[in-house]
Amino acid sequence: MPDEMILIDAQGFEKLHAKLVKLPPALQDDVAQAGNEEGVRILGQYDVQYHYVSRKQAYGKTFVSEAQRKFVMAKIREGEIKIPYSRTGGLRKGWRVVGEGRNSFIANDTPGAGYVMGDIQSRHEALVGWKKGLDVLNRNIAKLIKGATKGVAKAIRKVGLIPS
Repeated sequence: MPDEMILIDAQGFEKLHAKLVKLPPALQDDVAQAGNEEGVRILGQYDVQYHYVSRKQAYGKTFVSEAQRKFVMAKIREGEIKIPYSRTGGLRKGWRVVGEGRNSFIANDTPGAGYVMGDIQSRHEALVGWKKGLDVLNRNIAKLIKGATKGVAKAIRKVGLIPS
């Protein structure tokens, strides 16, 4: 797995996880799956109050070294780095549920995702306004729980207590 990949599972929500493990296994599966699907929906809605921050403002200098400056300038000349930068929505589209049920988790392996919304978030991205993925989910815990309760309804339908 790349270092910059973001992985989020129920372990980040200790109180929620402690309650989830008290449920029967089949119900745990449906609740975890529905909760993770809601988490993907929440994370896909960028929670950014964006404002411009230069690298110099964030780090005190534009480039770490002369070698980095030369590398960046060469990439600009070659067309690999485009100025002005155009947003692709790749980070938003990169959120997904990996696995199923209790063994599932939320992931985003879009290049650089960890530096934007992960635990290794860069100082620049934090100053620009990006929030870490786990923080976004914690701020939206009511929505996350509401989504997870859809898993309870699914489990009840599965066993035939209510019609589909």
